[in-house]
Amino acid sequence: EAANVLAFMDANAALASFVRAPEPLVRWSTGKVLVLEWMEGDRLRDLTASLRTSSRSTRSPSEASELVASSKYMALSEEERKARALRMVAMGVESSLAQLLGSGVVHADPHPGNLLLAPTGELVYLDFGLLGRVSRKHQRAMLAAVVHLANCEWSLLTRDLASLEALPPYADRMSVTAALAEALGGGPEPLVRPPSAGGGPALAFGPVSNVLWDLALRFRFRLLPSFTLVIRSLSTLEG
Repeated sequence: EAANVLAFMDANAALASFVRAPEPLVRWSTGKVLVLEWMEGDRLRDLTASLRTSSRSTRSPSEASELVASSKYMALSEEERKARALRMVAMGVESSLAQLLGSGVVHADPHPGNLLLAPTGELVYLDFGLLGRVSRKHQRAMLAAVVHLANCEWSLLTRDLASLEALPPYADRMSVTAALAEALGGGPEPLVRPPSAGGGPALAFGPVSNVLWDLALRFRFRLLPSFTLVIRSLSTLEG
């Protein structure tokens, strides 16, 4: 894990202005015990919990539990809590995309519980038990997939999925293309609208990723672990 921390920060040095990780304290570590720098900061789930609970007079047991966890934020104004949460989300999205499409060295479990907003304003990653690595070939295919998705170019998106090695050899590409078009671009309120429809492309990670998971089960896609983890993180941050 100590090696993963160092490898992550080295590969993502371009993010050092706003991304941090706990420093391994080798002097106090042994072959069986790893000691890391203690990191202070706000957790996104606590910030959002404080926003949900502050305006409610009656609460369920689970909401009361959230209030206890988020009580330290109640002295802050609602605007400040929103600002902190949005700042954390913005940095999380930028960092996740930079890892996935830039360095190729990806934190393999970037859920909100592993993220802190430091008092100095940086985004802190915790838990480096596993790193994902994305090849240049797959990075290019992911970039192409985002462009083709935004432009509703379904046959080209199907080709991108093949380049990502997501499609099994026996997959009927015409059927995959038709399913993508129907699930993402069909109906009176499509999840994705092409720029020609006016207002620019509308993309939301959560709903789009849910559709892709459904299609993955239907056509037996083989999605890269690092890709699925980061998309899950982006969907959570978006929510």
